[in-house]
Order: sequence, then C-alpha cells, then structure tokens
Amino acid sequence: MASIDFNVLHKQQVEIVRGINQSETHGKPLNWKYWGERIPAILRGWSSGLLLIAGQSNHGKSSIAISLGLELAVSNPHLWVLDFSLDDDLRDRVSKYVAILSGLSPEAVKMEYYHRQSIQDPDAMKCYEAVLDDGYDKFSRLSRLLVLDAQSMYGALGKNSETNRIGMLIPSIENIMLVIMNLYHHIKQRSDQAEILVILDALNDVVVESAAHAGENERLSRIGSSIMTASQMWGVRFIATAHARKVTNWRKPSMDDVYGASALKYVAKVITFVYNDYKSKRKESPLTIEVTPQDKVRPFWTDHMSYRSMLAPVLVWSFLKVKTSGLDGNTFLTLDPFTTRVKPVPETEWDYYETLLASSEH
Repeated sequence: MASIDFNVLHKQQVEIVRGINQSETHGKPLNWKYWGERIPAILRGWSSGLLLIAGQSNHGKSSIAISLGLELAVSNPHLWVLDFSLDDDLRDRVSKYVAILSGLSPEAVKMEYYHRQSIQDPDAMKCYEAVLDDGYDKFSRLSRLLVLDAQSMYGALGKNSETNRIGMLIPSIENIMLVIMNLYHHIKQRSDQAEILVILDALNDVVVESAAHAGENERLSRIGSSIMTASQMWGVRFIATAHARKVTNWRKPSMDDVYGASALKYVAKVITFVYNDYKSKRKESPLTIEVTPQDKVRPFWTDHMSYRSMLAPVLVWSFLKVKTSGLDGNTFLTLDPFTTRVKPVPETEWDYYETLLASSEH
C-alpha cells in the first residue's frame, strides 16, 4: 500500500487555499450594484454551494432567482451564469430577461408582432421600439448568461446525453452536471479568472437517471450530493427554487416548511423562504406599494395599457439558515408588476414592513 506523506499534503493544502484566497477573482465577495447592503452582507461569504429559495406556488421564487442571476451577471464581469429553466421554455425565459432590461412586460416582449401592429400613437411606438431594441442589445452583450431549457440542452449535448422517447433531453442532474463540467473546462482553457453560478428552477423537476425509482428523499439526496461535488470540485454557486410544503405557516416559516429540507439542509449553505402576502389578500394586504413604470417606457405604458400605476407586492424573503455570515432574518423585496423584476425595498423601510407583517398575523 502506498504511503502518504501527511506533512507534504498539509503544506500543499495551505498553499492551494492561500492561493485561491489571494486571487483577484476568487478572493473577494461578489459585487452587487442595486441590492443595497444587507443582502450582500448576508451572502458575503458565499463562495460556492447551494442557496435554496423555497415558497408557495406563484409567490415569486422564480422572479427572485432570475433577478439575482441577472444582477450578479451584470455586476461581475468574470461570472458565468447557467440558468437551467425547467419551468419556462427558452422563449419565455429570455423574454423575461429582456423585459427586466427594457422596462417592458414579458408579454410585450413576446408578442412583438402584435404590439408593432396595434400601437397607434407615434410616441408610444417610438418608445416601444427603442426600449425593446435596447433590452435585446443588453441581453445579447451578456454572453455569459446562458438559458438552458430541455431543447437547448439537447442542442448543446446532443448524443452525449440521455433523452426521452420523443428526442427531448431529460432534465436530469446528470445532464445538468455534464453541461456545468463542459463550461468549467471551456473557462479553464481561456482563463482561471472566472466563476460559475447555476440557477436550477425548479429543483422539484430535476430527474435522477441513476435512481429513477427512488423515493423523494433519496432523489433529493442524490441531487444534493451532485451539487456538493460540483461546489467542491469547480467552486460553483447554485441558486435553486423549491416548493413549500402544503401545511405551512407562510408568515413565520421554519426549516420544516421547506420542501426537501430533511435531504438538503446539510447540503445548502443558505436556505430561504419567500412569502407574498398580496397573493393571499390582494388589495387588503398591507404588504404592497404603488409603483409607476420607468420614465423611459412611460409613453408605451400610458398609451397602450391605459394606466399609470399598479400595486406591487412587497415580498418577505426570510433567511432561515445561513452559513455564509452571522446574519439572518427577514429581508423585504418589491416585485415590479410591470417587468417582474425583483429588487430590495430601501432598507430604511424594513422596520416598517416588519411591523406590517406582524400586524397582518392578527
């Protein structure tokens, strides 16, 4: 049996870690341009591993994941973002990114032919064309942000992947890891100064080919093991969305309310829960704010949609488990009804919304 020189091993480990920590790319936190101070501080030590976003259906999980991925891609020129969209197809997902970047709605981006035919006001048409072109231009320049639905994964991997009977790629953790590995080697061939962020939306839809008949806990454990392996081998950050359990105290969630928590709680670096009070109470919810469209798109919205303002839900994004800092607790985000973009409420207002959240429980 080969002997191990543990002194040499220890010296090598120190040199490796110190080299990574001194790197201009890997030795500093991610940059955030538009997300205030508190949330970046909570995630300051997030250098790899899983950030889990759980919540009830249609409460804003995907919008948070998309907005986070876009924010970090824009703010960090060295960061590659792989968005594995298991709920949306390529058209829907890219349209959402362009909507956020343009100030239009996803529908106004998707139905371009209709809007070009139906807008009568010249100023509204000029506005629509200008902001839409600008949105596409900005997204095109973000070549480090790649959307991968089942069809585009098949196009990328082709015969090297497992497909179903109709030739579509199976959205399996094995195929996802194969794409990540390909990107890692693509990056390494060009420069060490790059990092990878992966969005898995939604974790509930990820298949495990090697355990096709396994129970739910076993399936999630296999997925968690793959995430941990990619995090350790390639330094990958993961953002994953997951459903909440049906019996849940939405306003005061616990780890037990997070779907798959028993299988993933040891894997995840950060576990969060999103609550949208507006979904339950509509206009009676105190957790709302009235918003208007951005100035650059106002001629389009006021002419074509016939209203100037809308109610925006204030999302409660609770950090339940945090291994990246000593911070946790509630944070507050707005979900823009015009574009579906999510961004933090000004932190000076968080105490106010904390009070509203408490009062809404009675």
